[in-house]
Amino acid sequence: MHNKRSIQGVSFLVVATLSHALYGVFSRIIGIGFGQFFQIVARSSILLIFFGITILLQKNWKTINKSDYKWFVLMIIPGLIALASMFTAFNYLPLGTVLFTYYAVSALCGYLLGALLFKEKLDRVKLISLILCFFGLYIFFSGSIRLGNTLYLSFACLAGLGAAAWNIVSKKISDTYPTSEILVMDSLLMVLVGLPISLLLHERVSLPSFTLPWLGILGYSVAAIGSSVFTIKGFKYLQAQIGSLVMLLEPVIGAFLGWLLYKEVLTFQAGIGAIIILIGISLPNLKQTKELK
Repeated sequence: MHNKRSIQGVSFLVVATLSHALYGVFSRIIGIGFGQFFQIVARSSILLIFFGITILLQKNWKTINKSDYKWFVLMIIPGLIALASMFTAFNYLPLGTVLFTYYAVSALCGYLLGALLFKEKLDRVKLISLILCFFGLYIFFSGSIRLGNTLYLSFACLAGLGAAAWNIVSKKISDTYPTSEILVMDSLLMVLVGLPISLLLHERVSLPSFTLPWLGILGYSVAAIGSSVFTIKGFKYLQAQIGSLVMLLEPVIGAFLGWLLYKEVLTFQAGIGAIIILIGISLPNLKQTKELK
């Protein structure tokens, strides 16, 4: 049964990474002129409507325990930081630089938070896996990493930190509440907190229209629905540390999507890096499978 849950968790996170891999493309379509926080408000509003309708149709809303409200709040803070920081970094730095920094920080923080919040042990296999994945990431993106602007590089680091915290805190409530309910609360809080920040920063507010930025917002929202749902489901069935490793598939998937959709060149070096990352991700899961036999 445990092995089945692990397979489900990995499968869910692979689908999540497929959806999340599109974030960089849609961020460029939207453009920085849309506003760091207003784009979060616009997208979260679409997600709120979608998951609100879903929860009404499913009729499975559960009363939230007072002790659990802190986990919803602890999700929204790193969530806002991650979305605003990543959006900015994607618009000012090469995609390879952002992805390398984001995933290196995210995986490392995932390991640390897994140990702190869930008392997960960093055994030899997990440590080797982490080192392999970092090495694979470096090889994969070594041709496109540019460490020029430290300000925007720090945004990529903040995005990785925020994403790791959002992913792992969701484990605290994913067994108690339906995924749709968690995402309704998350989207609602994103709007309630993000809108005042956007107004305080005097960001331009624009109504929905058939313009390229709003089409980017719509595409981003569709990708976010898949990414959010399957990330929560995936981390529900996996240890936080192993889940953080599986998420490192995303830059590999993103590169292959670029090759398929935009005829971007994939180098032999990138292929070697991808293989090393896959080996690193596989090791902890192979160990679990052997232990269950």
